[in-house]
Amino acid sequence: MSVDHAKSADDVYRRLQQHLDSFPVGYPATKSGVEIRILKHFFTPIEAEIAATLNFIPEPIKIVYRRVKNLGITEEETVKHLQTMIAKGTINGGKNYTTGESLYAGAFLAIGIFEYQVGRLTKEFVEDFEQYTREAFIGEIISNTLPQMRPVPVTKSLEVTINQGVKPDNFIAPYDDIIKVVEGLNGPFSVAECVCRQGKKLLGKPCNHPLETCLQFGGAARSYLEQGLGREITKDEALAIIKKAEENGLVLQPMNAQKPVALCCCCGDSCETLTNVKKLPHPGEFFNSNYYSVIDKAKCTGCAVCKDRCPMDAITVDDTSSVALDRCIGCGLCVTTCPENAIQLAKKDSQWVPPPNIQGLYVEIMKHKASIAQRQKQQKQAASV
Repeated sequence: MSVDHAKSADDVYRRLQQHLDSFPVGYPATKSGVEIRILKHFFTPIEAEIAATLNFIPEPIKIVYRRVKNLGITEEETVKHLQTMIAKGTINGGKNYTTGESLYAGAFLAIGIFEYQVGRLTKEFVEDFEQYTREAFIGEIISNTLPQMRPVPVTKSLEVTINQGVKPDNFIAPYDDIIKVVEGLNGPFSVAECVCRQGKKLLGKPCNHPLETCLQFGGAARSYLEQGLGREITKDEALAIIKKAEENGLVLQPMNAQKPVALCCCCGDSCETLTNVKKLPHPGEFFNSNYYSVIDKAKCTGCAVCKDRCPMDAITVDDTSSVALDRCIGCGLCVTTCPENAIQLAKKDSQWVPPPNIQGLYVEIMKHKASIAQRQKQQKQAASV
């Protein structure tokens, strides 16, 4: 390959990187160039050209092709490339169930391309993904005050708190009771293995937690089932998986909407978000949680069961246990195993109300990003005066 040709190919991937960086969940550049290496894992040059024309909002081929036709390929060829990319998990595909039209959209790195590699990860990609997360992607995640996912209390922690005398009236918002949320969802339902735990295993760092813990609902479940990424389950089976995840000390993180399309059951050992964010001084600030843990010092014996249970290193033990509120994410896991019933949840003064659905979530994220960009621009202008 000539130098000029190689440079031209790199330009294609750079254009795709810049395009993906304009999405609600961006894809910033790095000094090392690992983000380009990741794109080359998944996209051929022509696929990269096509992907760089896709909106993150699903569109039919007649709209997509208006932007693709100047590449010199036919609509039929475009559809073939789009279907190939859907099969590889590099873009989103769907269907308008009213018209029957196929829909196509660009995918975020996460939640998106990374998760779609479940069952087909390579060690090379996982190594690059972890490097990219450290160098740039974790910064992208925490720079946005509206995350894609949020921790909700495990059900038993809410029950324990109410049994200790907290009045149930208005204590549990409907969208914070994950059992009721899932009970109210329509099918189909699917479950997939945790892609983070699969990745750690490839790197020689196997996790002891269950693998099959990632749940999808509705359209997301249909997509996972069509692509062979998960298996179909009943609503009762989904509820059983959630309850088992609570017992295993996993953090319940649904999509940050009142009607979520997915729920991850995460651990502090393997979850790419939890393991990276908890390295920060005040990780609790980056989660839209409505609760925090409170310890009754009079009951606490300092047994440290809660410390071992906490996925965010938020608990320290001297004579008794203490909670660092800037690290607590309100998951409630410490509450459920305290032998003295010395811990309960408390509601934060400021309550987060999630957007009604996933579409609303990403609209809100875009508004937040635009507001942050405008503020940074104003600060830069003020500094130059």
